Amino acid sequence: GTVSGELLRWPFHGWEYGVDGSCKSIPYSERIPRGAAVGVWPTTERSGLILVWYSPANNPPAWQPPELAEYGDPAWSGYTRQRYVVHTSAQEIVENVIDVAHGQFVHGNAQGAAPPTVEFAFEGHTVTAWFDIDIPSVGGATKHTTTVHGLSLVVNHSIGYGTKCFWTTYTPIDLDTVEVQFSMLTAVATPDDPSGEKSRRSAQGTLLAFEQDIPIWEHKMYRPVPLLCDGDGPIGRFRVWARQFYPLYPQPDVEGVA
Repeated sequence: GTVSGELLRWPFHGWEYGVDGSCKSIPYSERIPRGAAVGVWPTTERSGLILVWYSPANNPPAWQPPELAEYGDPAWSGYTRQRYVVHTSAQEIVENVIDVAHGQFVHGNAQGAAPPTVEFAFEGHTVTAWFDIDIPSVGGATKHTTTVHGLSLVVNHSIGYGTKCFWTTYTPIDLDTVEVQFSMLTAVATPDDPSGEKSRRSAQGTLLAFEQDIPIWEHKMYRPVPLLCDGDGPIGRFRVWARQFYPLYPQPDVEGVA
């Protein structure tokens, strides 16, 4: 389809729909049939991203996405974007934030000698993780803050080897496929990186680390009750938190979930 002013024109027969979802014009008819309408979803713009709230239960937005303070600041580069299509679900990808132990073996944290050091905070629709990581592909030791908003929007800030911040967005295509988009900003210059080259290499390292996970996501099996040990991270707590984003399913009792 195409956008014509405030109307969306269907490509097959040229019917035009307004922002309220109702059909406004049919180029070959003087009468618009009753019920000619499509569903609409709340849409907003945040720091150069267009975000759509989708709810199969038709619930209104339960929270608003944040702004990225660095967006538009001349001290930061414009967005560098990278898109992936991964055969998994958004929740499986986001769970990697919580899965501490894999950082040692998949990404070689501390040259494979130890998992990252991470602290977590669960609050409402967000999970925040504070990482101390030392991953060679990212450039070395960094302090990284990740805030997950729902299961489709993540904001990241990283300092250490380079300085970067970025969105990661997850858009389901179907039950088994998700589109992943990185929108990355890097510092133009810092005292320890006057050319910004370290920051750009660090951003590329983030993409390389993400690519290391893809073969695992695309071959692993989801188990509702996984076998875990005490060093795996609060995966059970994460999965209970994630249930709030599936409004068509009964919500569990979270009492006593660690």
